[in-house]
Amino acid sequence: MLFDVFGEGRQPPAFTGLLIGYVALSLALQCVGLITQSRRKLPPGHYGEPETAPAETADDDVWKPVVRG
Repeated sequence: MLFDVFGEGRQPPAFTGLLIGYVALSLALQCVGLITQSRRKLPPGHYGEPETAPAETADDDVWKPVVRG
């Protein structure tokens, strides 16, 4: 859509607002998707062996990654 605006095939002026709205909507949806995926956590389960096993406690049976300082 933006290629048509910046290229030789100019759209009629009545479509400018719709094109801007379309671009704004698509960018907003991309941002929402990125934020949603970055906050998503994996369900409890076994995801491989850590290099050094963390200290296990009786009430915690979920694997946690090793934090290196």
